[in-house]
Amino acid sequence: MTTFIRSWKRVTLFQKYELPQTLSRTNVSVASFGNQILACNTSGRVTLYNSSFEVKQVINLEHEIAIQQILWIDNDRFLLFYNFGEQDGPSFLVIYAFSCLQDDISSEKKFSLVSSNKFIVDEQPHPIVAVSESLTDKYLACGFGGHVLTFYGTPFRERGLRIAFDFKLSEPVTSLAFHKSEDLILYVSTTNKTYSIKGKNLTTLDTLGTSINCSSGYNEQNISTLTTTSPSFICSRSDGLTFYFPSQDKVCFTFPGEKHFLATQGPILALLYSPAITDPSVSGLPNSRKSLSSSNSISGLEGDRLATSVSRLLLIDLPRKLIVWEGFLKDPSAQILSIDEGFLILTSVNSLLKLKRIDLNDEISMLSKKTMFDLAISLSQEKNMDSSFLQSLMIEYARFLFRKGDYSLSMDWYIKAIRSVNIPVVCLDFLKAERLDQLVRFIEALMRNDLANSDLKLLLLSCYVETKNLKGINKLIKIGGFTFNQAFDICHRSGFLEEAKHLGSRFNNHERVIDVLLEEKKYSEILDYMYEIAPIRLLPLLLRFGRVLLSNLPKETTDLFISFYSNNHKSKQSTQTKSQTKHEKSLRQAYLSLLPYANATPFGISSISADQSSERTEEKGDNEESQADESYVAPNPQTCFHIFLNHNSELIRFLEAVLPYVSEEYKTHINTCLFEAYIRESHFLQDENAQGVWKEKANLLLKDSEKHLDLNATFLISQILEFDDGVRFVQGKSGQTLDIFRSFCKHDDVGRAMEMVHAHGEDQSELYIMMLNYFASTSHLEPWAKEVKEVTEYIINHQLISPTQLAEILGKSDAITLGMIEEAIENATNRYESQISEKEKGIEMGKSEILELNKELSDLRTTAFVVQESKCSACNTDLELPMVHFRCRHSYHLRCIEDECIRCQWL
Repeated sequence: MTTFIRSWKRVTLFQKYELPQTLSRTNVSVASFGNQILACNTSGRVTLYNSSFEVKQVINLEHEIAIQQILWIDNDRFLLFYNFGEQDGPSFLVIYAFSCLQDDISSEKKFSLVSSNKFIVDEQPHPIVAVSESLTDKYLACGFGGHVLTFYGTPFRERGLRIAFDFKLSEPVTSLAFHKSEDLILYVSTTNKTYSIKGKNLTTLDTLGTSINCSSGYNEQNISTLTTTSPSFICSRSDGLTFYFPSQDKVCFTFPGEKHFLATQGPILALLYSPAITDPSVSGLPNSRKSLSSSNSISGLEGDRLATSVSRLLLIDLPRKLIVWEGFLKDPSAQILSIDEGFLILTSVNSLLKLKRIDLNDEISMLSKKTMFDLAISLSQEKNMDSSFLQSLMIEYARFLFRKGDYSLSMDWYIKAIRSVNIPVVCLDFLKAERLDQLVRFIEALMRNDLANSDLKLLLLSCYVETKNLKGINKLIKIGGFTFNQAFDICHRSGFLEEAKHLGSRFNNHERVIDVLLEEKKYSEILDYMYEIAPIRLLPLLLRFGRVLLSNLPKETTDLFISFYSNNHKSKQSTQTKSQTKHEKSLRQAYLSLLPYANATPFGISSISADQSSERTEEKGDNEESQADESYVAPNPQTCFHIFLNHNSELIRFLEAVLPYVSEEYKTHINTCLFEAYIRESHFLQDENAQGVWKEKANLLLKDSEKHLDLNATFLISQILEFDDGVRFVQGKSGQTLDIFRSFCKHDDVGRAMEMVHAHGEDQSELYIMMLNYFASTSHLEPWAKEVKEVTEYIINHQLISPTQLAEILGKSDAITLGMIEEAIENATNRYESQISEKEKGIEMGKSEILELNKELSDLRTTAFVVQESKCSACNTDLELPMVHFRCRHSYHLRCIEDECIRCQWL
């Protein structure tokens, strides 16, 4: 803040009026309070005027005396001061106290004398030049000559005052002013010094004094950044203005020129002075451009009659650092009175001039025209103006600052008036000015106030991309509320691929992200991106893009399928540092066409509501997705089998990996598909050893997966791919043993045919006969002589066919010699002879038994026998009638048997 007052800004906030009334300068004392003016003449006449100088009351004192000082206490009370005495003797000080007597509200005020206090002063009589009061502390001060008297008590009752302190100074007093801070301070200005009095303590504040009427108390807000408190006393001197503070600090403002009168009205300081000769405002009169027009001349003099002796009246708004009125005055001895409406000037020619402050609206308008918007806004806030009017001022100020190029401060004011700004216009202005940092602040403020729709959020995203604000991009993507396609295009075209992927995740539009990556053939990045996707969202992407990925990254893609279908897939967050990307196009060229600001149309409230609804929907979707991931269950692996077409090795690896994790209902189809994959893999290889490995795996699968294998499909696959082991396995499981045996014989697989004979010959003896027929039909039997002997011997031993049929079968073969079957026939012959001998012996024994039986029957018919049994052969109790006796010597109670002997079954 500059302390050179004449360099402050100027704005005319007061209007000059010439009053038709006059006030004679013969009045010794004149004082004002509010809109009341009190004048006392030399004959003891006291006249009360209003602000228009209409006489409201005349009071005649009992003595014809000249009142020297008038002190207004408030609107209803005032004091009159008078000092008299002999030249060589003591003087007397008289204080008259007047108060208003008003019977009712409608009646006019009437002041009357309520008390008078008279004091003897041990000093020659001097005119009273200064008075001050602090009635809240019951103190009153009076200054005359080199004396300062302080009184304690109340002047509004008889003998209500007493002298508290008497300070004798070495120079005449020119001004007094009480100030209440922590302590009550009385400021005293003399012709040579400036003092402060606290209680009995007198302190010299300055070695400079002031003229009469050139100092005053000042209780307005702080006027300087150099201090933290408000000033309490002001003195005007030839070099400038000095403000004193309760802490005894002071601040000086440079303002050269002889000072004649100083008055205050609130924060406004009225200063009558004569400019110094070196003042540039004087040296150029009347042709200087700095001179004011004649309309501001208080005396109405023409500019060509002005000279350097002409005084100037200046009205200064100290807190706002403004010169609010300036004019010329021919009379340097004029007196200035402060009233509610402004100031009254009493000239030496008895004329009256009024400087009236313009009304509030005009003042605000004037400040705005002078581009003092900050002052206009603070005034509007202080006066509690309508909020719409206040915000219009803020917007106008923001536009002014924008035109000046102060974009940051301009945006500050736009944000303060955020609810009244034309949003599209502001956005376009800052876009065209390429001030994206401020545009970001503006849209972020709109979002905080729920005023940003999808288009604005899209513009904010564009700004973040342009300024490479990754944190802002990710935060905005998390918030959402804008169109996905356009936002994705912005991130993608600018090279922010990670953010584009984040956007796809946020909107569950992963297909668009992967399509872009496919166009750029970034297959590894596609897989990394898929690992970041929640499992519940991954299946459609795997089915759509799996074949392309499998063709380019078979191992990595297979790993992803295994992870997903084995129910072990968990999405992971990307931790890679976002790489810095190259950006070539400017924001206006690249993105302005995407936005609806070209026509600067207002944004609708409905779109804002829709955006808010969209944000709530997205948040709800995120929560649901998070919960769904917790209960993720892998689908049937069969859904992706088509992806592995022409990728048999990867299919085998996939099926083998997921097989332990799938449910029982899926295992049958997976085993069948895996069986087919094994067989196909063996067909693709030229190396017989490698083929054998895969065929062995297929056979192991047949043995180990009997419960989880589709036999019909396995049989069909085995037939199509000519895998005989599979055909025979199915035939065996379905009871087609003979068909399997014929298949072995067809392929001259004697070993496996014999295995079937050994396995199923006991139940199906025809296998031996068919085996013998095979041996009889083949010409190379040398390796199988042992098997020929075994089959022949089994047939002969078990008499499966007659000797004639056996001879007929063997007779067909040229390869079967007698030596091959000689031992078998010999063994059979020996066995037959042994059997015949045994049967003959059995016949002889049978004949002997028959003879014995015949003899026994004959004895039974002809010879009686004695029953000697005394106990029942069934219940082992004593026999009693009725009883039954058998010829086999067993006896029973009749109740214990039925028709035959229980032991011998004899009748």
